[in-house]
Amino acid sequence: MGTRPGQTCLARQERDALTREVEHLSGRLAAAHDSLRLASQPHAFLLEELEAVKLRATQAETKVAALQVALTARSNEVEALTAERDALRSDLDGLLAQRQALEGMKAVVVKALAGGLPQVQQAAAMAAAARKPAPPFTSTTIIGEGGLPLAPPLPTPSVELSSQQRPPPPLQQQQQRR
Repeated sequence: MGTRPGQTCLARQERDALTREVEHLSGRLAAAHDSLRLASQPHAFLLEELEAVKLRATQAETKVAALQVALTARSNEVEALTAERDALRSDLDGLLAQRQALEGMKAVVVKALAGGLPQVQQAAAMAAAARKPAPPFTSTTIIGEGGLPLAPPLPTPSVELSSQQRPPPPLQQQQQRR
Protein backbone atom coordinates (compact mmCIF):
# COMPACT_ATOMS: atom_id res chain seq x y z
CA MET A 1 0.00 0.00 0.00
CA GLY A 2 1.26 3.26 -0.73
CA THR A 3 0.73 6.44 0.98
CA ARG A 4 -0.65 9.21 -0.77
CA PRO A 5 0.94 12.54 -0.89
CA GLY A 6 -2.17 14.18 0.53
CA GLN A 7 -2.20 11.85 3.42
CA THR A 8 1.42 12.49 4.11
CA CYS A 9 0.83 16.14 4.11
CA LEU A 10 -2.07 15.73 6.41
CA ALA A 11 -0.05 13.49 8.69
CA ARG A 12 2.74 16.03 8.75
CA GLN A 13 0.34 18.77 9.59
CA GLU A 14 -1.17 16.65 12.27
CA ARG A 15 2.27 15.77 13.58
CA ASP A 16 3.31 19.41 13.47
CA ALA A 17 0.12 20.40 15.24
CA LEU A 18 0.70 17.73 17.88
CA THR A 19 4.31 18.83 18.21
CA ARG A 20 3.21 22.40 18.70
CA GLU A 21 0.62 21.29 21.19
CA VAL A 22 3.25 19.22 23.06
CA GLU A 23 5.57 22.23 23.05
CA HIS A 24 2.78 24.46 24.22
CA LEU A 25 1.78 22.01 26.96
CA SER A 26 5.45 21.55 27.92
CA GLY A 27 5.75 25.33 28.25
CA ARG A 28 2.63 25.48 30.32
CA LEU A 29 3.92 22.63 32.48
CA ALA A 30 7.23 24.43 32.98
CA ALA A 31 5.35 27.63 33.84
CA ALA A 32 3.19 25.68 36.28
CA HIS A 33 6.33 24.21 37.89
CA ASP A 34 7.87 27.68 38.11
CA SER A 35 4.67 29.06 39.55
CA LEU A 36 4.50 26.21 42.06
CA ARG A 37 8.14 26.73 43.02
CA LEU A 38 7.55 30.46 43.44
CA ALA A 39 4.36 29.83 45.38
CA SER A 40 6.09 27.37 47.71
CA GLN A 41 9.01 29.71 48.36
CA PRO A 42 6.94 32.30 50.26
CA HIS A 43 5.22 29.45 52.04
CA ALA A 44 8.58 28.01 53.11
CA PHE A 45 9.75 31.50 54.06
CA LEU A 46 6.64 32.02 56.14
CA LEU A 47 7.12 28.63 57.81
CA GLU A 48 10.74 29.50 58.63
CA GLU A 49 9.68 32.89 60.01
CA LEU A 50 6.94 31.25 62.04
CA GLU A 51 9.44 28.79 63.55
CA ALA A 52 11.86 31.65 64.29
CA VAL A 53 9.09 33.63 65.99
CA LYS A 54 8.09 30.58 68.04
CA LEU A 55 11.72 30.13 69.09
CA ARG A 56 12.04 33.79 70.08
CA ALA A 57 8.76 33.56 72.01
CA THR A 58 10.02 30.50 73.90
CA GLN A 59 13.30 32.26 74.67
CA ALA A 60 11.40 35.35 75.84
CA GLU A 61 9.19 33.23 78.10
CA THR A 62 12.29 31.58 79.58
CA LYS A 63 13.88 34.99 80.12
CA VAL A 64 10.67 36.30 81.73
CA ALA A 65 10.62 33.32 84.11
CA ALA A 66 14.27 33.91 85.05
CA LEU A 67 13.63 37.62 85.55
CA GLN A 68 10.56 36.82 87.66
CA VAL A 69 12.70 34.62 89.92
CA ALA A 70 15.32 37.38 90.15
CA LEU A 71 12.60 39.95 90.90
CA THR A 72 11.20 37.77 93.68
CA ALA A 73 14.69 37.38 95.14
CA ARG A 74 15.28 41.14 95.00
CA SER A 75 11.87 41.81 96.56
CA ASN A 76 12.72 39.46 99.43
CA GLU A 77 16.10 41.17 99.79
CA VAL A 78 14.43 44.60 99.85
CA GLU A 79 11.98 43.42 102.51
CA ALA A 80 14.82 42.04 104.65
CA LEU A 81 16.83 45.24 104.27
CA THR A 82 13.77 47.34 105.09
CA ALA A 83 13.17 45.30 108.25
CA GLU A 84 16.85 45.68 109.19
CA ARG A 85 16.68 49.44 108.54
CA ASP A 86 13.57 49.73 110.72
CA ALA A 87 15.28 47.77 113.51
CA LEU A 88 18.34 50.02 113.27
CA ARG A 89 16.13 53.11 113.38
CA SER A 90 14.40 51.73 116.46
CA ASP A 91 17.77 51.06 118.10
CA LEU A 92 18.93 54.56 117.18
CA ASP A 93 15.76 56.10 118.64
CA GLY A 94 16.37 54.15 121.86
CA LEU A 95 19.99 55.29 121.99
CA LEU A 96 18.97 58.90 121.39
CA ALA A 97 16.42 58.66 124.22
CA GLN A 98 19.10 57.22 126.52
CA ARG A 99 21.47 59.98 125.47
CA GLN A 100 18.86 62.61 126.35
CA ALA A 101 18.37 60.99 129.75
CA LEU A 102 22.13 60.93 130.30
CA GLU A 103 22.39 64.59 129.27
CA GLY A 104 19.72 65.41 131.86
CA MET A 105 21.58 63.46 134.53
CA LYS A 106 24.81 65.15 133.52
CA ALA A 107 23.18 68.56 133.94
CA VAL A 108 22.00 67.59 137.43
CA VAL A 109 25.47 66.34 138.39
CA VAL A 110 27.17 69.46 136.99
CA LYS A 111 24.74 71.67 138.90
CA ALA A 112 25.28 69.61 142.03
CA LEU A 113 29.05 69.83 141.73
CA ALA A 114 28.75 73.56 141.28
CA GLY A 115 26.84 73.66 144.58
CA GLY A 116 23.52 74.51 143.07
CA LEU A 117 21.42 71.87 144.84
CA PRO A 118 20.58 72.24 148.58
CA GLN A 119 20.86 68.49 149.23
CA VAL A 120 24.34 68.44 147.77
CA GLN A 121 25.35 71.52 149.78
CA GLN A 122 24.13 69.83 152.96
CA ALA A 123 26.01 66.62 152.15
CA ALA A 124 29.18 68.61 151.37
CA ALA A 125 28.89 70.46 154.72
CA MET A 126 28.49 67.17 156.56
CA ALA A 127 31.50 65.71 154.78
CA ALA A 128 33.57 68.79 155.65
CA ALA A 129 32.48 68.58 159.29
CA ALA A 130 33.41 64.92 159.35
CA ARG A 131 36.89 65.74 158.09
CA LYS A 132 37.59 68.24 160.90
CA PRO A 133 40.08 66.89 163.41
CA ALA A 134 38.45 65.95 166.68
CA PRO A 135 39.89 67.29 169.89
CA PRO A 136 42.05 64.84 171.79
CA PHE A 137 40.39 62.60 174.34
CA THR A 138 40.16 63.87 177.88
CA SER A 139 38.78 62.50 181.12
CA THR A 140 35.47 64.19 180.43
CA THR A 141 35.18 62.40 177.12
CA ILE A 142 34.81 59.11 178.89
CA ILE A 143 32.00 60.43 181.02
CA GLY A 144 30.18 61.79 178.01
CA GLU A 145 30.94 65.44 178.33
CA GLY A 146 33.89 65.53 176.02
CA GLY A 147 34.48 66.80 172.58
CA LEU A 148 33.17 63.98 170.43
CA PRO A 149 31.57 65.36 167.34
CA LEU A 150 27.86 64.98 166.99
CA ALA A 151 26.63 62.39 164.56
CA PRO A 152 25.53 63.85 161.27
CA PRO A 153 21.79 64.11 160.74
CA LEU A 154 20.13 61.23 158.94
CA PRO A 155 19.35 61.88 155.29
CA THR A 156 15.76 62.64 154.45
CA PRO A 157 13.82 60.04 152.46
CA SER A 158 13.86 62.25 149.37
CA VAL A 159 17.65 62.40 149.31
CA GLU A 160 19.63 59.17 149.29
CA LEU A 161 23.36 59.63 149.76
CA SER A 162 25.69 57.13 148.22
CA SER A 163 28.22 55.33 150.39
CA GLN A 164 30.95 57.63 149.05
CA GLN A 165 29.09 60.76 150.18
CA ARG A 166 28.23 59.51 153.69
CA PRO A 167 30.66 60.50 156.40
CA PRO A 168 32.18 57.57 158.30
CA PRO A 169 30.70 56.77 161.71
CA PRO A 170 32.36 58.59 164.66
CA LEU A 171 34.15 55.48 165.89
CA GLN A 172 35.82 55.02 162.52
CA GLN A 173 36.81 58.70 162.53
CA GLN A 174 38.62 58.30 165.80
CA GLN A 175 40.40 55.16 164.62
CA GLN A 176 41.49 56.92 161.44
CA ARG A 177 43.03 59.77 163.40
CA ARG A 178 45.25 57.50 165.47
